Amino acid sequence: MGCHPEVPVVVAANRDEFFARPTAGPILLESPRALWAGVDLRAGGTWLGANEYGLIAAVLNRRSQSPPDPSRRSRGTLVADVLQCRTTAEAVARIEGFAPTTFNLFTLLVADPEAAVLLANEPDHWRSRELGRGLHVVTNRESESLECPRHERTVQLLSPVVPLLNGRDFDRAVTKIWQALGDHGHGSAASKDPLSVPCVHTADYGTRSSSVLILERSARRIRFLHAEDAPCRRPLQELPPLLLRLDR
Repeated sequence: MGCHPEVPVVVAANRDEFFARPTAGPILLESPRALWAGVDLRAGGTWLGANEYGLIAAVLNRRSQSPPDPSRRSRGTLVADVLQCRTTAEAVARIEGFAPTTFNLFTLLVADPEAAVLLANEPDHWRSRELGRGLHVVTNRESESLECPRHERTVQLLSPVVPLLNGRDFDRAVTKIWQALGDHGHGSAASKDPLSVPCVHTADYGTRSSSVLILERSARRIRFLHAEDAPCRRPLQELPPLLLRLDR
């Protein structure tokens, strides 16, 4: 967040999911407002997207000792709801209008050019935290948990990106991000657990796609780079940019 005035928001994410879960996208939707988002073909909604007002949202399913309650609303619908909003503040108010128990446990990132918030549900309350300038890494174990090996490894890999963004070296920054997203933890403690590295590979679950979203203020657009596979196997490809509205 806020590493350079020209790119106030950069979001990089791997999507880890069961291989059997049907998915489409990312696709450019034009109604009721223009947005880029992937589509979960089983439960609806999406895990990551951006709209024409410069709002970016992503959801992570938090780990729990109990299995998910199938009667609760899909967490993917959270991002779809958020992308109907214009600002982070509007989006947070919209989500906090639900009872926290409407969904199984999640962490939701909402960001626009002016503000970014992490929002999470607990059994009896919402908790939110504004994100300041700099690097923020969130995993499905907990919001920026310093005790998570995956978090520690990813922070180590992405820390060099911040000075590159500060220096407007955006192409090298994207290369560093892609390398970090495809990391398997070789030579680190995280490599002992396939779920503790950025790029996950198991028999039935793993990293299915990778995305980088870059909000460019002067160009009034969001660049969307995407790999429809694990980033260790496929490079990021640039999709058509999402042009931002002038009346935001």
